[in-house]
Amino acid sequence: AVAAAIAAERQRIVDIEAICVRHPQIAAQARAEGWDLNRTRKAVLDAINASYAPSAPHINVPANDLNQNILQAAALQAVGVPAAAIEADLGRPALEAADRRWRGSIGIQEMIIEAAAAGGYSQPLPRRLTKGNWHQITAFAVQAAAGGFSAINLPGLLGGVVSRSLLEGFGVVDTSWQQIAALRNVNDFREVTSYRLSSDGGFAKVGPTGELKHGSLAETSFTNRAATYGKMLGATREDIINDDLGALASIPQQLGLDAGMKLNEVFWKEFLDNAGFFTEANGNLLANNALGVDGLSAALKTFRALKDESGRILGSAPSILLVPPSLEVLAGQLFKDQNVIAIGVGSSAKTTPASNPHTGKYTPVTSPYLEDATMTGNSATAYYLLAKPAFRAAIQVVFLNGVKTPTIESSEMSFDQLGIQFRAYFDFGVKKMDPLAGVKVTGVSA
Repeated sequence: AVAAAIAAERQRIVDIEAICVRHPQIAAQARAEGWDLNRTRKAVLDAINASYAPSAPHINVPANDLNQNILQAAALQAVGVPAAAIEADLGRPALEAADRRWRGSIGIQEMIIEAAAAGGYSQPLPRRLTKGNWHQITAFAVQAAAGGFSAINLPGLLGGVVSRSLLEGFGVVDTSWQQIAALRNVNDFREVTSYRLSSDGGFAKVGPTGELKHGSLAETSFTNRAATYGKMLGATREDIINDDLGALASIPQQLGLDAGMKLNEVFWKEFLDNAGFFTEANGNLLANNALGVDGLSAALKTFRALKDESGRILGSAPSILLVPPSLEVLAGQLFKDQNVIAIGVGSSAKTTPASNPHTGKYTPVTSPYLEDATMTGNSATAYYLLAKPAFRAAIQVVFLNGVKTPTIESSEMSFDQLGIQFRAYFDFGVKKMDPLAGVKVTGVSA
């Protein structure tokens, strides 16, 4: 009887181990408390059932630490802004949190759903926006931010994407105007006047009495004023439903490009319309001298001879060689090369090496607008020798309140109009300034 009891107990333990192969804690309890196999099986089944949770529908609920910077970083990643630029604007923690969660794949819809969730949207959030629910979800996200109930500002998020894209577009256009223009900030749209003062006669020798003679100042004035250029854009309901964040970025990028092109168009139209500015009477026009060592030497001689209103030679040195694309390579050679090769000097057909007296003296600046056929005064052969604009400037650009890039901001948002509206504008003005700032050389006539 004892042997049979021992054998039965051993078999019970073997069976319990087999039943509880993935539940060692239940096996230990069953062995210690003398459970039979039925009780052991029930305990294992209860444990298995408890480990299963009913599947819940997918709901886009933001993490507790989600904030405006993280969502902004995710949006900028999605439209291709470099990580270094995002980190500089929003910080490394925001960039890393956005990258961990979305890895550059967030869309407009998820941004809107996150904004609605952060505002405490009471109903279950959908996985996607549709024609039937987009108005309700988007309007709630906007109103929650406007009422201070949400830390996620949807218009600000979209505006951040738009602003960055606008500046990227603005930054790719020709910027040669910055190198030859004087810049000034203005506070309003009224005409402003800049002055250049000059004295008559200059210094006079002091006689034995030590008396200094009185001189007088003459002023030359130049006027300018800012004007506004702009355009509106919008994220349409179709863009939102299509989850097209790329479309939202590409439109302002084009607007930024348009703004940069408009500034160039206004600037170079004003600069090239210079028939009454560079004249023989002003002493700042030289005709029929092709760009080269001799032509540049002649332009330098003309620049050195410039006189102020009292008839005194200015004596200043030029700093910039402004050329069209047709002369860009030659201008670069004249700036960098220490030697030039003269071919066929006199009656000789030999090549004669010669030193370049202009090496490193005049910074070459090139603009494609100088030979744009749509611009009055364009030329593929004319070039300009100009003073440093901080000293004397041939042309001036004014910017309202010192803002030197276009501005994007959200307009009054009306979702009944089926979209989100933004406006882009740029306040600047351009005017020719001081004829004593440079010399124009017409080049060789065709």
